Amino acid sequence: MFFKGEDEMKKAVLGLVLVSLFGLVSGCSTNESSKKEESAKTETSSTVKEKDKKEATELKSKRGTIIPATIVMPQDNTKEKMPLVVLAHGFMGSRDEAGGFSEVADNLAKNGVASIRIDFPGCNESKEKTTEYSMKNNTDDVLSAIEFMKETYNIDADKVGMLGYSMGGRITSLVSKETPLNTIVLWAPLISKNWEGTLEGKVLDDKISEAKEKGHSTIEFFGNDIEVSQALLEDLNTDESVKDIDAYKGNALLITGGKDKVVLKSVTDNVQNSLKNAAKSETVLLENVGHGMGIYEKDRESQDKLVKSSIDFFTQNLK
Repeated sequence: MFFKGEDEMKKAVLGLVLVSLFGLVSGCSTNESSKKEESAKTETSSTVKEKDKKEATELKSKRGTIIPATIVMPQDNTKEKMPLVVLAHGFMGSRDEAGGFSEVADNLAKNGVASIRIDFPGCNESKEKTTEYSMKNNTDDVLSAIEFMKETYNIDADKVGMLGYSMGGRITSLVSKETPLNTIVLWAPLISKNWEGTLEGKVLDDKISEAKEKGHSTIEFFGNDIEVSQALLEDLNTDESVKDIDAYKGNALLITGGKDKVVLKSVTDNVQNSLKNAAKSETVLLENVGHGMGIYEKDRESQDKLVKSSIDFFTQNLK
């Protein structure tokens, strides 16, 4: 089994993962999704502006592909420049993260902060293959989302923040090197040279060798074989994200689960130590949950603490 996370998290997310993976493997989609895919071919920034700003939309990536996205704006968004937060989901996750990201976005809007959240290649509503999921492509898509928001809405370029969950935390670190991020919030971030305890050492080396030979490798994810690229595996065998988080100089909040067995404590302890160079650095521990951060464990108390801590930190530092 590729993941070695706790049983309760598996039970909570298994149904969601299987549905997502079935869609990826079969290529099936709802009529609504098919219509969106067709209309995206002719959609321009001007037509996006006319949409309900709280509905799902689509952006163009640097690769010429479509990025599924959801934009949530404050009710009064026509006067002063607004802060912006980009939300980056975890590996094979979705831009809503079982409602956790949706809740954060809605609360940010109530506090005058705009947000955009996207599906990474091969995930959720993305039409790309899972082999297109790489740190470069994911980083490029975040940068495209930030650029789109600045061009389309009255965004304060000096007040851009990012929330990264798990692998999204790794992406947040990489993005911080490419564009100024005033404030970041990291949920159980996988910022390390490899995936400690899960994909490292000989296991990782063998996967890279297989990808070089066949053009791709596979990893077992909740009982399903997911095709992954050589680029992703090599991404997981570098320390670029560690170097970037160590160099980060903005405001940072690190939130971890006390029972996390997917992103180990040794990883998040190292991130916490790296953040000593940040202008402001705070940590929050959710003692009773694992990698699901309360969202996937259906622990409302922990989820409330997770969301409130994140919203408070963003509003204190971006407003």
